[in-house]
Amino acid sequence: MTKDGRKYDQADQLREQMETLEPENQIQKSLPPRSQIHRRTRKKKKVIPFSFPLIRVLLLLFFVIIIAALTSPYWL
Repeated sequence: MTKDGRKYDQADQLREQMETLEPENQIQKSLPPRSQIHRRTRKKKKVIPFSFPLIRVLLLLFFVIIIAALTSPYWL
């Protein structure tokens, strides 16, 4: 039994700790929401300009490597 006459509860110690931490929770309540803070710090992403001919050449090279890998048993 505790001092109030209630049956012993495992969470009694945690409740007492939380009662002592209440002033800290009030400090947290006065802070702005996280979304407001992160909204201010967002910056535009840097966009690297890709030329279409470069992308086409890389895509063609990719397909050539795939085809060569698949047909290698026939020509080796």
